[in-house]
Amino acid sequence: MAVVHSCSGFAKTWGYDAELAKVIVLASSASMALSFDADAQEVRFQIQPLSEEECQQEEVQTFLKHHGGAVAVEHKSELLHLSGGNVGKLEDLAQALRTKTFEEVRLETISAQEEEILRFFGIDAQGGFGPEKVLAAKEVARRVADAPFEQCVRSVDFADRFTSKHLAQAVKAQGAHCIYVKATTKAAERFCAASPSVHALLKQKTDALEANTKPKRRGMF
Repeated sequence: MAVVHSCSGFAKTWGYDAELAKVIVLASSASMALSFDADAQEVRFQIQPLSEEECQQEEVQTFLKHHGGAVAVEHKSELLHLSGGNVGKLEDLAQALRTKTFEEVRLETISAQEEEILRFFGIDAQGGFGPEKVLAAKEVARRVADAPFEQCVRSVDFADRFTSKHLAQAVKAQGAHCIYVKATTKAAERFCAASPSVHALLKQKTDALEANTKPKRRGMF
């Protein structure tokens, strides 16, 4: 049995070389989808996080109760704040409440999000974005932090230096999924914080970075 090494290799082997399928559906993260190239033959559908209206639907409570019991339903708003409405993350958080208190889950999630933000900052130390090695991770984080959570930042604002694909590849390599590419259409691509809690942490961390890099005034002593 052959091991599938990559999405692109799988698609080529099964869909073209072996002619075993005319249509192949690949479910992946946004970063993987953007780094995948099928010679413009692919059709992309992005599953958006739950909207505010969808979060109010009865199905969400049913989902939370199924995966995390009554305590998950009780902390619905906090779980949505931590997950950003990402269904996969919401499921993981709800399931964690089966064996941990909400405070334990919250603190572990915030800690993991802080680590991802530091890894995102570290993209610059690892070579930056794209073949030109653009060192702009902290700049992207600052822009995303300053923009309203729902608005995000247009990827076209950085297009003269690097592309959304370059950012997605760096994010994937670093495991720094605090910022992702929201790509419903090419023209509407935006760089967004993964959740409201990540957005707040980005603000704190970028503020701290700026405070640490400002020239210190000499005191009297």
